[in-house]
Amino acid sequence: MTSSANARAVALQESTQTSTPTQWSDERWDVPPIKQSDRARYQQWLESSGFPAASNPQVWEAICTNWISFLSATGTIPKPELAPCRKVVTWEPRGSESPQARAKRFKQDRKTRRCIQEAAWLMFDELETLAERWPVPVRTIVNQAGLGTAQGPFESWAAKVNLRKRRRGNSIWTGLVCFLIHSYDEGTLEEMGLKLSEGLCDSIMDVTEAVVWHGGIGQSPNRTRGPVEDAVEELLMELITDPKATFQTNPLLWWVGILVQSSLGTGRDDYISRGRFNINILPMDVDIRGRLEALLHYCQVFVLHCTMQTWKTSTVQMDEVRGSMATIDLEWLNADNDQRPPPSADTRNCQSVAWKDLVKHLREQSKSFLGEKPRTVGEQLRLLLEESSGVS
Repeated sequence: MTSSANARAVALQESTQTSTPTQWSDERWDVPPIKQSDRARYQQWLESSGFPAASNPQVWEAICTNWISFLSATGTIPKPELAPCRKVVTWEPRGSESPQARAKRFKQDRKTRRCIQEAAWLMFDELETLAERWPVPVRTIVNQAGLGTAQGPFESWAAKVNLRKRRRGNSIWTGLVCFLIHSYDEGTLEEMGLKLSEGLCDSIMDVTEAVVWHGGIGQSPNRTRGPVEDAVEELLMELITDPKATFQTNPLLWWVGILVQSSLGTGRDDYISRGRFNINILPMDVDIRGRLEALLHYCQVFVLHCTMQTWKTSTVQMDEVRGSMATIDLEWLNADNDQRPPPSADTRNCQSVAWKDLVKHLREQSKSFLGEKPRTVGEQLRLLLEESSGVS
């Protein structure tokens, strides 16, 4: 083993001690990444879908190496052996980073990750709460489109009692966004199989610039959203509503492939699905099905939001719909126990001209981004979840 390889091995060992703190104080370590009964189905999806890293060990190795680099750079005990400076923009000669510059780099990387996480939490919390204002018939349409089977109304995770589940679900998304922003800054996206459009790169840069100019950490969860929340929302909306998603051009679908392939691994810890790493952004006690469900859940939340954002109507009809939503009492969300009202408590039937027009638009949005369009991320998530649950 070379001296550099040995130094890296020592650094990795120090970052993965059983005593090292993770981001999740109540994290369990007895949850397997995947059920044995699901292995064949997920393997078949990887092979049939053409995820590049599944057939190219070099690409998969780049993903795993860069993931560890990201975790180390944004953790509390960053290691230059694991996270060398690969910034596209740097003010010092390559390969001669001073201790002061290194400390500054790691400090900024930690701040960027935390800032994006906090912004995403606020953004997701707001959208989940808004989802509860939609009538039961509307939320039922979204659930049927997302799950592809007869289901009841969509239920958000906005209630106080769901905080643990909500933050773990958020982490599957923030893991993607933070890793994507970090990797773009490092210039490592192409070696991991991504070839992004100029427009999508601009959206990534919008998040970075919002963090630089407006980002803060440790802010009140009751604050008003700002440019960082808006930029993260815009980026995710672009990925979710992409009608021609591929593993090379859509980071969300690429992320799905990473999560699935990682769950199938049986070798060394990759710290995506297995292994303890200092302040890991991903919880190891959410298995692959739980991760895919979290991704689909927020796709449904975003489709509801996108429906309202893109609905072309008159001011009178918009005021009618918003007025109807505003009358819903959501105090139960703050209860210490589950007090969700039964669906029968919502008597709105969506039969007015305004509601009928909005419902028509919602059906179109749901079909476009949750079902019937095989090249959307939502449809691929639905297929994976149908397969893993045995639904055909």
